[in-house]
Amino acid sequence: MLQTHQGPSNTVFRARRVMRRCALLPLVVLGFGLEACGHSAAPRVLRLASSRPISKDPATALPGNLWPNSLVYRGLFQFDANMAPVPDLAVAIPSISASGREMTFTVRADARFSNGDPVTAADVSFSLRRALVRSRGSNQGWQALSSIEGAATVHRGARKTVRGLHVLGRRSIRIRLRHPDPGFLADLALPIAAVIDRRVVARGGHWWRRGAAAGPFAIDRLGPTTVLTPNRYYYGGRIKLREVSLQLASSGRAYRLFREHRLDAVQLPAAMVARYASSPLFSPTDAMTTMYLVTQAVRDRRVRVALDESLDRSRLAHPGSILDPTASVLPPTVPEVPPVVDPRVYRPAAARKILARGPAIRLSVEGTVPRVVVAWLRTSLHRAGAKLTGTGPRVSVVALNIVPPVPQRWLQQLGRAVFPSGSARFNHLLSQTSRILPSKDPNGELTADTRSQQYLLSGARLVPIGAIRLGFLISGQAQGLAPTPIGLQPVNENWSSVTVG
Repeated sequence: MLQTHQGPSNTVFRARRVMRRCALLPLVVLGFGLEACGHSAAPRVLRLASSRPISKDPATALPGNLWPNSLVYRGLFQFDANMAPVPDLAVAIPSISASGREMTFTVRADARFSNGDPVTAADVSFSLRRALVRSRGSNQGWQALSSIEGAATVHRGARKTVRGLHVLGRRSIRIRLRHPDPGFLADLALPIAAVIDRRVVARGGHWWRRGAAAGPFAIDRLGPTTVLTPNRYYYGGRIKLREVSLQLASSGRAYRLFREHRLDAVQLPAAMVARYASSPLFSPTDAMTTMYLVTQAVRDRRVRVALDESLDRSRLAHPGSILDPTASVLPPTVPEVPPVVDPRVYRPAAARKILARGPAIRLSVEGTVPRVVVAWLRTSLHRAGAKLTGTGPRVSVVALNIVPPVPQRWLQQLGRAVFPSGSARFNHLLSQTSRILPSKDPNGELTADTRSQQYLLSGARLVPIGAIRLGFLISGQAQGLAPTPIGLQPVNENWSSVTVG
């Protein structure tokens, strides 16, 4: 906003002059123009956009609502900038029984809902049980809690209490699982596992507006423009922002609002990433979506290897690319996993000798794959002498997006893509992984994961291509924000450090 002590005529004149100056700035120096003209609409108001609304009730929220919901609703765990689950309302990593089935959590003593009520173990138990009931008809949502003992019977409506939830004290709760689940802590970071104030919810009505959430912000108004105000009891400390204005908008519309200085940060549409890659306001990160080439349907192992060696991933590696090339099975958004890398390299001459004499193949697309990736694949295969027709064994380019980013779940989905009819050998390797609890035997888990990945790479059954690259523009007015695979987050996971203006 313009601050002035002059008369109305001077104020109008200065406003028009600044508006003209901003409008005339060339596009190539947008970053510098925003530094000069990107004033927030009001002091300490952070203006962001989201393609999805905040779910009024986290018990019915899907994993895709993770970022907007994380501004308001929090659970025992949250995802950090590297997509690793870290304690949030929980004091620390839980104590885990020898069997790996029982986890005992302690709730932070300073955790408060935005109405001032303390967060208790009873609230955790209430919230998880309620989510199992409320999420009926939403398999994608409830599966995050399905490994809790007795969850299925409550979800079906056959029982009202969950056998696996035991409140041990005001701040202590034990959760018993049906079987060891290495991904359970990541599940607790999803929206459906958010903890809400049981006392406020019991009173009914618009409880989501009465301080029932324990996140950094509280809902003041929901709508096309959602207004959030700070939780003054937030355990991370006093939040300096007066409010967050969250605009519901497509990526294209959000980009236009940013250019009009009506947003402080925005995720760029894919078509705009190359244009702004050199802007001082540009920040990239990998998305959760990763591309693979599945060649298992081609029986001849030599042809599969030649298809792998015909691909020059380096052609996708440039500053404005919407793809971050990778040769590893698990994407960079899966945390704390040593990469198992495709052993083959780009060898076009060797690939041509095989593919020119090999069978015709059929290239298909599964999932949302950028056209530039399909075009690159077709060009690469054509140059290597591959015969692409509408018949013959199918070679598929597959896009996977799995939340939460747990190694075992990525491997399960990759196994389904590579072996549609199943594979006894691969299923055996996966079963070894699922029986190992990371906190009890981290080396054993990594060894089992490595074997599963190596089996997918053997004989070029699976060819990693790359992860979708997200680009964000963050105005110089907004300080303390950083891009992550799920959206903009504080650089230190603490919203009390974010400022604007």
